[in-house]
Amino acid sequence: DVLKELGEGIDDSFAAMIVPSEVDIDSPMEFIQAMIVNSENLEPTGLLITHKDTKQFISSNDNNDNIYNDFGLVDNFISILAILGTANFAASCYEKNIFYGFTSPILWGLIALISVKQFGHLVAAAINKLEVSLLPRFIPSLDIGLIAARNQIKSPAKNNKQIFDYASSGPLLGITASWIMLIYGLLQTAQIVKPEEIAALPHVPLQFLKLSTLTSSTIQTFLGTDVLLSLDPTADSGTVAVHPLVLAAHLGLLVNGLSLFPVSTTSDGERMIQSAFSRTAFSGSLIGVFLFLFLIAQGVHEFGISTFILSYYFLFQGEPNDIRLYDFPARNDVDPAGSTRQLLYGIYMTLGIVVLYPSF
Repeated sequence: DVLKELGEGIDDSFAAMIVPSEVDIDSPMEFIQAMIVNSENLEPTGLLITHKDTKQFISSNDNNDNIYNDFGLVDNFISILAILGTANFAASCYEKNIFYGFTSPILWGLIALISVKQFGHLVAAAINKLEVSLLPRFIPSLDIGLIAARNQIKSPAKNNKQIFDYASSGPLLGITASWIMLIYGLLQTAQIVKPEEIAALPHVPLQFLKLSTLTSSTIQTFLGTDVLLSLDPTADSGTVAVHPLVLAAHLGLLVNGLSLFPVSTTSDGERMIQSAFSRTAFSGSLIGVFLFLFLIAQGVHEFGISTFILSYYFLFQGEPNDIRLYDFPARNDVDPAGSTRQLLYGIYMTLGIVVLYPSF
């Protein structure tokens, strides 16, 4: 309605973006960049009318040609560190060196599950005609290596519904694939009976598998904790032998479950909460605070077993002024995604809590 009142010449090739009314827009391109970086703090007190292909104008003005290029050398180096960390974790489960870890199904199974998550994002992006980064940036942790994959929306979505659908598609597909792999790995574990084959399996503390209630309940349903503990009687107390795909699936559940939580502007959880409730909604902010406290509490409580939760929170933040770590706001950034997606968000958060809440 506002656009109609502005007169002729405003059509579907233009979009309204929320801007603070007190800002003097002398340099529109510089302001758009600042608006993207500080979009969480904007109040709906004014409108900026701009062409929907905002990136074209930003990248062609003010010598910012590379502003929305894919991640660079430093980011690629960090991604390599994340993969090395997972290879080292996999090798430690076999009590081998890191080179052995590169051949382990634990590493490649986790990469496959993250690829499934990225595939979900790409399918949603194609359906909604969004331009996104093809290859993600991996985020490392101190103990399990790869804990997250950061990607970016590089063109403005039509509305918040598209952003919500894009953000939710990846983790849901990733969790589903991880759970299926977990069941398959448990069934394979149950078929291993020869002592030499059992000794060759990766060994991990049972408490590590209990980091996820979903993992623990699946183990109890398809194999049984007592069976798992008795599989290798020569193992150290509290240590269990499992098929490598069980560990890959467990890590996949943790990684995809974490991505459902709002941490930074390009985390899937943050995209979902802001698109479902709008950037300035009190209810969305309140839910975000609760989930933040839950994540920190879990990270501190389970710090002796794994540092991955706290690593995820602090390492996913990135450089606050790096515009590549921010998405374009939707062309209609005023209206939330709607009550249906708000309900779905509640279901997804419940799933995330089940995945990350430890079993005692």
